[in-house]
Amino acid sequence: MQKFCKAVRVATVAPFMAAALCLWLYVSDSSVITRGQDLAAAMLCLSVLPLLSYPIQPLIPYFRDLGRKGQRDLAMVFCAAGYALGLAYSFLAHAGRGMQGLFLTYFLSGGLMLLINGVFHVKASGHACGVAGPCTFLFAVIGMSALWVLPVYLVSGACSVWMKRHTVREWLLGSLISPAALGLAYLILGSFA
Repeated sequence: MQKFCKAVRVATVAPFMAAALCLWLYVSDSSVITRGQDLAAAMLCLSVLPLLSYPIQPLIPYFRDLGRKGQRDLAMVFCAAGYALGLAYSFLAHAGRGMQGLFLTYFLSGGLMLLINGVFHVKASGHACGVAGPCTFLFAVIGMSALWVLPVYLVSGACSVWMKRHTVREWLLGSLISPAALGLAYLILGSFA
């Protein structure tokens, strides 16, 4: 069970979930990612940049000396940079409203995570946010045909709690950040169409 849960957690880290979301949006009939350049920008900003923090962390003494905490902290920095760059790209490249909504949702999710964990010191699971975000976004743009993502969310949560990486409360709090960010993004943009 330990190996299975560890594999599930690795497979459902935020950059992998974002990559799966972007690829699904590109190959589906959604109007979110329709151009190859938008797919490349989304993959770079939401997946590649956040993943780069892991090989780079041992090269930066400050983050290296913090061990696992330094790894998580640097990942947050790279995620924030990727989300901000993606958001800037979506407006500067005149991407569609759906693409702007995607990047704005990720950007706001990152901001809410920092606010809740960093300012209010309430532990919310970043892993849960990274899993719930793509699930929530898919439901918002393609509807009930995205129901297949629900087991991914549930299994990832069960494994995280079973491995004692998060409590149920931390998982649920992290999960609520994504729909809140999506709602805010929708209010700001008016629509994703």
